[in-house]
Amino acid sequence: MTTFEIRPKIVPNLIVIALTLSLMGITTWAIFFKADDPLEPKGPGLIIPAIIGPIGCAVLYFAVKTIILRPPVIRIDQDGFEYNPGGVSTGLITWSDIDDIREVTSAPAGETTWDR
Repeated sequence: MTTFEIRPKIVPNLIVIALTLSLMGITTWAIFFKADDPLEPKGPGLIIPAIIGPIGCAVLYFAVKTIILRPPVIRIDQDGFEYNPGGVSTGLITWSDIDDIREVTSAPAGETTWDR
C-alpha cells in the first residue's frame, strides 16, 4: 500500500500573515503616530501593544512554521493513519485498533437529529 498524505495549503497561511501584519501595523500607527499627541509608552500606550504584540507574533510564528514545514494534515499508510490538524497529532492509529468505519452525517442548519 502506498502512503497517502494531505498537506495544508499555503494561501490561507499567507492571508493570515498579511492580515496579522496589517492589524499590527494599523494598531501601532493608530496608537503612536496618528494623533497630534501620540500616547507615551506608559499606561494605555504600553498595555495595548503589550497585548497585541505577543499575540500577533505567535500567530505569525505558527503561520510561517506551517508554510515552511508543511506537516501532513492526514497520512494514511499500511500501518494505519495519523490525523494532525493544526500541528497537534493524535499519533499513529493502527488498523488493528479500528473496529468499524461508518459514514456519519449531520443535520442541515436549523434541524435536529433524533433517532427514530
